[in-house]
Order: sequence, then C-alpha cells, then structure tokens
Amino acid sequence: MSFKFNKLITTEYVIASEKIGRAFDGFTFAYLADLHDVCVGGNNSLVKENIGKRRPDAILLGGDMITERKRGVHDTECGNALDLVLRLAEMAPVYYSIGNHEARWKDPERRHTESFDDFKNTLESAGVRFLDNRSVKLHKGNEVIRLTGLSLPLRYFGRGHDALAASVVSRLAGDPDPEHFQILLAHTPTYHDNYDEWGADLTLSGHYHGGQMRLPVLGGVISTGWKLFPAYDKGLYQMQNGKMIVSAGLGTHTIPLRFNNPPEAVYITLTRKA
Repeated sequence: MSFKFNKLITTEYVIASEKIGRAFDGFTFAYLADLHDVCVGGNNSLVKENIGKRRPDAILLGGDMITERKRGVHDTECGNALDLVLRLAEMAPVYYSIGNHEARWKDPERRHTESFDDFKNTLESAGVRFLDNRSVKLHKGNEVIRLTGLSLPLRYFGRGHDALAASVVSRLAGDPDPEHFQILLAHTPTYHDNYDEWGADLTLSGHYHGGQMRLPVLGGVISTGWKLFPAYDKGLYQMQNGKMIVSAGLGTHTIPLRFNNPPEAVYITLTRKA
C-alpha cells in the first residue's frame, strides 16, 4: 500500500564556513529524506518538478526512501522510490545514504520479496553513489568538500537503543576530514552530539518525520521512536562545533499521519565565510 500527499514545501538554509572555498561559494544541495515509497503528487510529480525548477548542484538522499514492512515475511516497497531516484539522477549527481529501513532490507538474516542488491545495482547503473559507511570528495578546481554517509546497525534505532560514541562513528564510517568542509549524512538525529564530536561541520538527518504532528510553539509531537516532543525534530541547530539540519521528510509509513506537517524538500546553499 502506498500513500499519496498533494503538497510539498521547500525550506532553504545558508551555511557559511571558512572551510568552504571560493569555488563552492553558492553551491547548492537538495536534501531529501524519508520518502517511504509514497508519492508526493502523482508519480512524485511535485518532487520532480520542484527539483527540476531549482536545479541544485547535487542531490543528497538521507535514507528511508523505501519502506520495509513485516507481514509474516518481510515485504519491501520500493517502486515509487526507484522511479523517483532514477529521475533525480538525470537532473544532478545523486548521493544516497541509507536509513534503518534500507538497513533492514539489506540484512542477510532477513527474508525479502525484493532484492536490495538489485535496487542498488539499478541505481548505481544510473550514476547514483551509495554512501554506505563511505565517503566521497566533491572537487571544484583545487577545492574539496567531503561527504560521508553513516550507516548505523539496527540496534541504534528505536526505543531502548544502544548508546553511541564518536569512536563508533569513526569505526563505522572512518575518520572525518579536518582540512575540508565535512558533511555527514546520519539518518537519525538521536546522536547529534556524537556526530558533532566526531567532526562533522554539517550533519544532515531526518528519521523523526518532523514529529509526525506539529503544534504551534511546541513543534513536533512524537518521534518515530515514540518519544514525546523530541528536541531535534525539524530545522537548523547550532551544535557545539558544527551545525545540524533535520528534515521533516517526504512521507510516512504504517499510519499516514502528517498533521500540520507537509512533506518537505530542503535546499542548502554553501557560502564562504570571510
């Protein structure tokens, strides 16, 4: 079963840093997360049209683009996500970091009706780069920005989750790049301080779906881990060293609940700080 939403909002952020070189001044990312294989507009037309009009320099996917359900056996819904990401790859370079639903899908101990490897191979054939505990460097002239995708084991999600140390982030995804602007795609914002301690200049997260329902002043009501009024549900946050952006995401799963909380596409423009 796939849900459909008929509204898309865009949120824009400008991130300034002395580590951003002149060649990357004005460089724009589109950041999309938590599609959960729904449609925003018919056949995700609202997302495709929005990205097509804005023409970002690169597109970052923050995980949970698909939905993996459990109905006796595991059943993965990925058709809408596959179609959307293939279309996005025609517009700009796409970098895909996985969330907990992709992590469940690719778990070899679980049974699936669809193959994660087939999904991944199809997208990679179209030029999509998967950042599954991997890093890539974006080059413009002699200047560099580094993207790292953190894939956490499933025990770090949900209620009663394990604690996470910055050393675990390094063990999984490698050490940060202290010389260049370092972006970390980390699906859950739960471990925001650990990402900051690790060395992220900018962390991009989602997972909480903007708190599912949003109330004036109070913000998001409940996280996907069933925590009431999560502190980091949506928006831009100044951490001790870097910054974190949490997307409200595009979709939902199981219960189609997004009250006062329409699907969101995030745009991030980098600028050089004098």
